[in-house]
Amino acid sequence: MIESWLPIAVPAAIGSAATISTHFLTSVISRVFADRDAKRSKLNSDLEFLERTIFETRDAAKNYWAEDGDDAAVSSSIVGRLAFIGEYIGENRKIWQDGEKLINDFDDCCTSGDFQSHRKKAELRRATEIEVSAYKLVLAVRRARQR
Repeated sequence: MIESWLPIAVPAAIGSAATISTHFLTSVISRVFADRDAKRSKLNSDLEFLERTIFETRDAAKNYWAEDGDDAAVSSSIVGRLAFIGEYIGENRKIWQDGEKLINDFDDCCTSGDFQSHRKKAELRRATEIEVSAYKLVLAVRRARQR
């Protein structure tokens, strides 16, 4: 009696095991890729926000250095944004090659000299330095997105 169903049961059991294994592996692989895609999406979102913040900082710094005297609200805004950019780059060193150097250069362009001093004079040449430094930093952000 066993011999009559055994030739049918063994292949059926093997087929069922193969189907279950395939579904399990498909599920695991799908989850791995979904997690990777979610992390990549989060990173892209963070990098887009970082890029916008760099441009906002650039604009504020160029306006700040275009006029004599200190504007406490604008200088505080610049300092706050630079702190955010520096923290983000510091926390994500593995995706940056020259991140610290670039943020230091950008920070120096925006805040060196008589920054936050009432005797500050307009320095229009800084606009070019700030612009170049900001775009170098944005280029590094875009390269980080491609990795």
